Amino acid sequence: MVPTVTIKKDYCIKCGLCVQDCVEGLYSQDSKDSVPEVHDLEFCISCGHCSAICPSNAIIHSGFPQGFIQPINRKNQPSSEELLELLRTRRSMRVFQDKPVEKQQIEQIIDAARFAPTAHNTQATQYIVIQNKTIVENLATATTDQLSMVVKVV
Repeated sequence: MVPTVTIKKDYCIKCGLCVQDCVEGLYSQDSKDSVPEVHDLEFCISCGHCSAICPSNAIIHSGFPQGFIQPINRKNQPSSEELLELLRTRRSMRVFQDKPVEKQQIEQIIDAARFAPTAHNTQATQYIVIQNKTIVENLATATTDQLSMVVKVV
């Protein structure tokens, strides 16, 4: 389905960020003093970048209703040093406790995972939560067996 995209002329500050950011080149701007125009919407991949990047909320995209896109709170952004420290000290934990994970924690993790990039922003990823120990152990064994076969082939 072809989305509808409208630029509210009275909100637009003519910064041209939508023109620069659209990977499909659907926006054009005649001059720095003009409101960008939208064209060739049949090629829109509905990534939402135009709506997300617009500092004045002038872009209305049918795939991203009002309030759907969270504005960036620069105060909550880590500094480059903090981000580097986080990445340097990241560890994979392989020692697990023998107790179930609370449903609220699982929901938080899945909610956070929704923001991972996907092709064309389709967000078509699905999650299956398995809490039955026997099933988890069987899956772990099957995964190990399958990876062992892959390693032998390579």
